[in-house]
Amino acid sequence: MRGLLSDNLVEWQDTAIQPAGELTAVSQAVQRHESWQRGLAMRPDLLQARADLERLGYIVKFARNQLFPGLGAFGSYGHSGSASEFSGAFSQVRQGSSPFHSYGLEMTIPLTCWAERANYKASKSEREQSELQLKQLEQDVLLQIDDAVKVVETNFERVGTTRQAREFADIALQVEQTKMENGKNTSFFVLQLQRDLTAARSEEIRALAEYNRALAQFALCEGSVF
Repeated sequence: MRGLLSDNLVEWQDTAIQPAGELTAVSQAVQRHESWQRGLAMRPDLLQARADLERLGYIVKFARNQLFPGLGAFGSYGHSGSASEFSGAFSQVRQGSSPFHSYGLEMTIPLTCWAERANYKASKSEREQSELQLKQLEQDVLLQIDDAVKVVETNFERVGTTRQAREFADIALQVEQTKMENGKNTSFFVLQLQRDLTAARSEEIRALAEYNRALAQFALCEGSVF
């Protein structure tokens, strides 16, 4: 616990850590379909996969454009100097007495397109593979959330069962203690019931811990924990 609270263990060496309260089971309604929607919209790995797929889409479009003729325009403008001395030529350039300009169109027509076609096919194949991987990842996310929902529901039921068992063990112990005080029972039965109560409490605490871990895992599966 001290290692989780600070990276300087010396500061916490003489500090006694006490729990602020008892471990409880907060009832959390889990809706499978709503969790599926959150998972598909919030999971970081899905967001990254969709971003990669979008990037590959741009690459495919660019590679496809390379298969067609291209038409571009160019132009230039400047000033020149023609004096025999550098100072005179520089003065002409600075004054702008000899301007020049040029413009035109440039058209490129691919002949064989072997390399372009190969690049286009490769990028298209990579994008299709990325689409399949995204669909598989979405299915995996849905399955993970479905399993997490089942674990949460099962552990919450177990919390209730272990609580009842602990309450019954507590009542049984109180009854036997009353009997012993009235001379109708021996300490053997009381000690046995105390042992049963301790075991029931341990099971309840274990169930509470597992339920809270299940909630944390559920939130991680649907992407609501960052």
